Amino acid sequence: MKTLLVYYTRTGKTETAAKEIASRIGGDLVRIDDGRDRKGILGFILAGFDSVSERSTGLLPVELPAPLADYGLVVVCSPVWAARLSPVVRTFLSTYGHALPAAAWLLTRAGTNAYETLFDAMDSLSGNRRIAAVSLQPGDHLYGGMLDAFVREISGAAGSSGK
Repeated sequence: MKTLLVYYTRTGKTETAAKEIASRIGGDLVRIDDGRDRKGILGFILAGFDSVSERSTGLLPVELPAPLADYGLVVVCSPVWAARLSPVVRTFLSTYGHALPAAAWLLTRAGTNAYETLFDAMDSLSGNRRIAAVSLQPGDHLYGGMLDAFVREISGAAGSSGK
């Protein structure tokens, strides 16, 4: 079964996690973006405001390596901003979530709160019930083990789905 990893990143931490998973499972990797400049302190503040207000945003055209129907699993990766999903991932899930064959969620966060309620929000936005989910805190001593367990979980799901 082919796996697609879709991610948005502002600082590079979510991208690092997505690339690590893609390299381990041989998945295709696609960055999504809205084209807004969220660099620096002003970008940080605006990103937090957009997240708190739960705004959707425009998406730049998403170019997939293969049609979405060719994938058996799509892993959607988002940073947590102000205890919420990034607007880019929120918009992606609202727009394309209904077409995901099976889904897994990955969050990266700065604090110790795992924000696991966001997994339910991702389910709701996409209309898809996740088969796996992980919330990672880069730099935490548990990061590697949690990433390993997530890779095993999605690899097992990919192998058992028969797609």
